[in-house]
Amino acid sequence: SVAVFGDFNWAFADQWRLSFGGRFTRDKKSLDNSFGGIEIGRGTDTFKKFTPKVGVDWRPNSDLMLYGSWSRGYRSGGFSPRAATAATAGTPFGPETVDSYEIGAKLDLLQRKLQINVAGFISDYKNMQQNTTIPGGPTGNQTITSNVGGATIRGIEMDATLRPLKGLRITATASIMGSHFRNFVVGNVYNGAIVPFDYSANNLIYAPDFSGSIDAEYKVPTRFGSVVTTLGLRHIVPYDEQISLGTLTAVKTGNT
Repeated sequence: SVAVFGDFNWAFADQWRLSFGGRFTRDKKSLDNSFGGIEIGRGTDTFKKFTPKVGVDWRPNSDLMLYGSWSRGYRSGGFSPRAATAATAGTPFGPETVDSYEIGAKLDLLQRKLQINVAGFISDYKNMQQNTTIPGGPTGNQTITSNVGGATIRGIEMDATLRPLKGLRITATASIMGSHFRNFVVGNVYNGAIVPFDYSANNLIYAPDFSGSIDAEYKVPTRFGSVVTTLGLRHIVPYDEQISLGTLTAVKTGNT
């Protein structure tokens, strides 16, 4: 993997700044796959991607900054290590990309005793890399990685820090998020046969609808150093750690 990147800032007007940059990545990957000591297949491919970013911020005074940004992320393509035929072992899956949009504000209040950061964001995934079960191989079926569908994540995040007294700091965070797949149809085993399943109604994994925390820290200086007392509470609503089976739908194809 070889990459070159740059990041630039331009104060193009009073109180305004433009930030921009990009990264060009070149990945070369290869696979030599065997089963039971016998080679099944092999493949080599090169993946290239330019991922830009751009943002603008406005600082009307020393206590407020408003900003917006867009960036593109990239996960390289590759080969499926569990491929069980020469065709699937030698055929790569493509890159996955995500476009991230964010707007937000950063505030200093009460003579900088209170700091608040608020942001809203959208992440749009395309050509998602997911495991797919298809026929073939010594065991009758195989699991390979394929580019299927996409996903959208929308949310609002906030964090705040308050210093009401000397030595006392209170911090709080909150995140509200919603996510869903798009056209997420992959193969799976159903009644002894491999058929396409529609996973589009599933929640994304590790994507709780709400999470938040509040912490307090009190520091007392002494002759031998500082004594710090902390108290914290964190709450996360239930979320999926794997693709749920509860909302699967077998997609009928032809007369199946």
